[in-house]
Amino acid sequence: GIRDTSVTGVQTFALPICTIKEKKIFDEDETRNFVKLALSEKDIRKRTLFSIYIYLGLRNAEVCGLEWKDINFENNTLRIARNSLYFREFGIVTKEPKTINSKRVLTMPNSLTAILKEYKVWWDDNKIMYGDLWASSDRLFLQDNGSPIHPCTPRNWLRNFESKNGLSHISPHALRHTSITMQIKAGVPIKTVSQRAGHSDEHITLSIYTH
Repeated sequence: GIRDTSVTGVQTFALPICTIKEKKIFDEDETRNFVKLALSEKDIRKRTLFSIYIYLGLRNAEVCGLEWKDINFENNTLRIARNSLYFREFGIVTKEPKTINSKRVLTMPNSLTAILKEYKVWWDDNKIMYGDLWASSDRLFLQDNGSPIHPCTPRNWLRNFESKNGLSHISPHALRHTSITMQIKAGVPIKTVSQRAGHSDEHITLSIYTH
């Protein structure tokens, strides 16, 4: 089923792991190895989520906020339209992206589109299986009852995946930094990288990624 194994519900307090700040990113060899292992992951939820992180460099809140109407399979595009965040006082909250530049449409590689198509079939089967127990959400990543995934869950999935495969630990946000760094190293124009990252201009991108 569609599981949210890190929490039992939205009333659960944020886990301490969510407060950890990671600055390390993967180098080129580590990135290649991560992609290879991610594409071999048997759990299709994790395979899809990790692929979105490394291919597109999205923020965790953006990934948790993705809905199927944001995916255009015909054009190979993915739209960022909302953030899903956790607040101790309110639980899981959906918010607008914080800046106009954060709202964007990204072209996806064919390999990611193929993964998402496979995941959609699995997702639809689970929706049918749960029937009336489903919470009628369109989110890509969900709890068992169809409610939005807890934003801490991807971090826990990633930590367990890294531990299982003997990888160095980096956070979901560090995977975003890794993805953007690899785009720059591959020669993608800085303006394009900045737009895809959701930065207001390329100067911000350059100031963050001088390494």
